[in-house]
Amino acid sequence: MLKYWGRIAGNRVGGALKRSFTLWVRYNNYPPVNLKFETGNVDELKDVVKDTLLDLSNISNGKIILRKHEDTVALEPGVIIDESFKNTCETPLQVSIIIGKSLRWSTQTRRV
Repeated sequence: MLKYWGRIAGNRVGGALKRSFTLWVRYNNYPPVNLKFETGNVDELKDVVKDTLLDLSNISNGKIILRKHEDTVALEPGVIIDESFKNTCETPLQVSIIIGKSLRWSTQTRRV
């Protein structure tokens, strides 16, 4: 079951202890990159992704889609990303961008 954003109390987010961990992400046909992330929601992870992948720095969070490796369902903005999302360079989170009415997947374009 996915955890959703709750109140922040000290160094806890939605009941999960905040601590840094490494996540791997892939955008387009570029090799996966790792980034440091502290427990937070999907929208906060998008900000870290934009800081790491400078090609995305001017894209609004609403146009960025994050999916688990080989998953077709986008992660909702309120889902808590914690250490249970830890992955490897072989199983990175997929970053996609909505451009106009189409969605740019990491390797192909599909109509939405």
